[in-house]
Amino acid sequence: MFTGALPEGLANIQMMYILYEVRTYTFAAFLREEYPPFAFGTTASDAGEDPRVRVDFGPRLTERNRLTVAFRIILVIPHVIVLLFLGIAAAVITIVAFFAVLFTGRWPEGMRSFVLNVLRWYVRVSNYFLLLTDDYPPFAFEAP
Repeated sequence: MFTGALPEGLANIQMMYILYEVRTYTFAAFLREEYPPFAFGTTASDAGEDPRVRVDFGPRLTERNRLTVAFRIILVIPHVIVLLFLGIAAAVITIVAFFAVLFTGRWPEGMRSFVLNVLRWYVRVSNYFLLLTDDYPPFAFEAP
């Protein structure tokens, strides 16, 4: 907030956290069969060791909007409320899809798309809240 810049080391740790979180959620929600690897680089970009789950995002380190840094918590509240309801719906759909995967061997495409889009929205909001970007996340499943 005071310098207008995000230290690169802190940004790398936050990106590694988001990458691991996405890998873990996709495994826990039966969206992948392989156990997520623990291989992480020390850079913010995804090295691609896990090609099925890739987080391509470059954090903005300099020339930050200092006004929005102070009010991030307030600005994120509407997203948190919407994501709370979407997360509950995604959890219910994941439980239903568990039985679909158990009997058919694959996710129903509409359910899978919904859960993945909720996860993408959550990642965009997390990137904004963790000060990795100044772009306010849209209230939409699809990123612009």
